[in-house]
Amino acid sequence: MSKNTGIEYEILAKEVYEVIIEKEGFKNIEVLHNVKKEGFSKTNHQIDIYFEYTLAGAKHSVVIECKDYKNKVPQEKLMAFYSKITDLCANKGIFVSKAGFQKGAIIFAKSHGIELVELRKPEEYDWEGLIKSIHIDLNMYNVRNVEVIDIKIDENWRLENNIKEFILKYEGLNTEFYFYNKEKEKEFSLLDLTNKLPVINLNLNENIHTFTFENEMYLLNLNQYIKISSITFRYNIANNKMNIKLDAEEFLKAMKKNVITGEKEFIKTKNEL
Repeated sequence: MSKNTGIEYEILAKEVYEVIIEKEGFKNIEVLHNVKKEGFSKTNHQIDIYFEYTLAGAKHSVVIECKDYKNKVPQEKLMAFYSKITDLCANKGIFVSKAGFQKGAIIFAKSHGIELVELRKPEEYDWEGLIKSIHIDLNMYNVRNVEVIDIKIDENWRLENNIKEFILKYEGLNTEFYFYNKEKEKEFSLLDLTNKLPVINLNLNENIHTFTFENEMYLLNLNQYIKISSITFRYNIANNKMNIKLDAEEFLKAMKKNVITGEKEFIKTKNEL
């Protein structure tokens, strides 16, 4: 079994802070891993994560210490970290741990302005009161192979206009084949009508449906408006079923908790902690 050097945890913590910096709107900030900087005392300090940014013309530096311990971080580790922060004249010190901190460490951090962060994989209790997963079952129908098999002319209108034979000629898109109201204005297209064909609780194969028009409805055929009473379609139905599962754990792989304030935040990372 290989020894845990903590480097993998440091790299993941670096990724988390890159995400946080981007989320907060800062640009062109390089988050560095495993750097060495000389302090005021001329001591060379190893820093797990380090970045700088400029705000209101002033440069700010952030030093982050990471510990991938199985147990809580003791107070002496915070004291050593504070000494490093002070010698580097850093503006902010953040101590990151997977297992949390001992009581003495928390007291010391509070009194010395060190931010304590518990960075770990989300636990079940972290999701309390939140939506962790969404399941969506879709059962979708759409019509296929639609045919117009009958168009009935209004009988009274046919007799009044002495129409003996009706031959409908049309070549084009169903979006451009229109039905007109009594003012001879476009009311809807053939596509609009086919989109209203019933699909629920019907056969998947052949279905017949007739639309009967209670209001005056016309078709334009060879520059003549023809009043119709109904139109009948024959069509098939396609049934498409989909099951979608959205699990927040698949992409929110890190839980960042401010130990002092208790504030929690899920972080989207590429890798697991």
